[in-house]
Amino acid sequence: MQSSLKEENYLKALALISEDNGTAGVKQLSENLGLKMPTINAMMKKTASERSGRI
Repeated sequence: MQSSLKEENYLKALALISEDNGTAGVKQLSENLGLKMPTINAMMKKTASERSGRI
């Protein structure tokens, strides 16, 4: 359950930052979520592989 909540928060932050800036970078997501950049990179890779392509 906790993992789902983290993924949901990540996707919400991704959407909000993208909406404001046109793109969402690792640094922006890291700052927004209070997570380290390697954690964001891992989330991005996982999301991209689950969705078979670009985020």
